Amino acid sequence: MNAASPVLPVTTVSRRAWLGPALLIATPLQFLLGDLILAAHPARPFNIVGAIGLLVVMTCTLTFIAGLGEIGKLLASRFFTGN
Repeated sequence: MNAASPVLPVTTVSRRAWLGPALLIATPLQFLLGDLILAAHPARPFNIVGAIGLLVVMTCTLTFIAGLGEIGKLLASRFFTGN
């Protein structure tokens, strides 16, 4: 296979097939973790613990988008390469 070829080998795609669903499953778990961190310090949300909790909750959207992107890449590679 040519080194400049944009098509991934089938083994690489197969190994990454779990990543998209895992990220989608991790999104609500990540949100719950951030919510529990915030609930631990409800009176002072602007200390370091609250900042970590807010950061975890805010990155849930990025995790969800990354999961959809991985699933999209997997489907596109299988659709366009026929594997």
